[in-house]
Amino acid sequence: MPLVQYNDICDIFYRSHGVPAGVFDADGTLVYLSSGFGQRLTGMYLQDSSTLLADKIRGNAAEIRPDEHGSCWCIISADGTTVLLGPVQTGRNPDFPYDRIPEFSPDSFSDICTVFARILLGKDTEVIQNGRLRAEHYTASLQFRAEQEDFELLSFDEMFQCVKLGDIEALNTYLHSQKYIAYNNRVMNSITDASHVFLFCLAKTYHTAAETGIPIRDLTPLISIYLKQMDSCTSVASFKSAMQRMLYDFTRYVAHYRSESYSMPVNMALLYIREHVYSLISVEEIASHCSMSVSALQHRFKKETGHSISDAVLSYKIDKACFFLRYTKLPCTAIAFKLGYGSQSYFNRQFRKICGMTPSEYRSVS
Repeated sequence: MPLVQYNDICDIFYRSHGVPAGVFDADGTLVYLSSGFGQRLTGMYLQDSSTLLADKIRGNAAEIRPDEHGSCWCIISADGTTVLLGPVQTGRNPDFPYDRIPEFSPDSFSDICTVFARILLGKDTEVIQNGRLRAEHYTASLQFRAEQEDFELLSFDEMFQCVKLGDIEALNTYLHSQKYIAYNNRVMNSITDASHVFLFCLAKTYHTAAETGIPIRDLTPLISIYLKQMDSCTSVASFKSAMQRMLYDFTRYVAHYRSESYSMPVNMALLYIREHVYSLISVEEIASHCSMSVSALQHRFKKETGHSISDAVLSYKIDKACFFLRYTKLPCTAIAFKLGYGSQSYFNRQFRKICGMTPSEYRSVS
């Protein structure tokens, strides 16, 4: 999954529960942080996270870990990317060093982590408890009130499948079925529950649509629209209505994207470019991956997309560079190196070619 997808899901969960969430790349570099931290706490967070991430999780998994300060964290490892949820305090701890972070019971924090992990890793994911959590004398602010059966939010799988296929007719049938109505009434029976279900479904729907290959920049505006709409929801009925509109919008988007999809070789080439955006990519590598000659693939790619393969590679790399410049404090040289450029001056020329300004100028106006 592209890093930007993790970032948006982190924002949704931070907005809902107040739990900070950081995204780290395969090198252990923080590329995104959803939090209200100022400079002092961000520095503390980076120091604590480096200690926690030193003991890496193998494969795709999720694990809750306490630290020496009595803070609690959840580490979710997914395809080389690590998402770090926390810190939170799971009991009234006078030594808790982070300001304005809600207090959670161990079960509440585990619930939040499990939902998050299941969005990223799949519905059968279990969160491992590593170490004894400090829970003495806690007064939990149960911001995520969910019994185990409510984890079956993933019973909405049939609904998400309609989104993935861009099947408006099937989605309409499902949303008017007695099964959906009865289940929805059960899990959205208060404004608090309705807001949590809505946020979960927004994150999951976004993830589902992004898996079809729609560019992240095209989906992000929908996230913003529905986060704003959430603020205007004042009743369970309004949340239910907003959720249906959200599902229809994402499904129409997928249907539109599928109607304009390219041939299999061109889609394979685009997917290869997205997945190797941090590497040096040659047209020869892409053609080999697509089992076509360079000339044949170049001709088909140009005919279907209107752009050359080299232009597509450059576009994806600069799009990723813009993300790092806008949302991180990584130096321009580090961004150039991360994206496979051996020369800062060459990176600057390529960036100017697409954006009409240097990376430093782009950062100053973003």
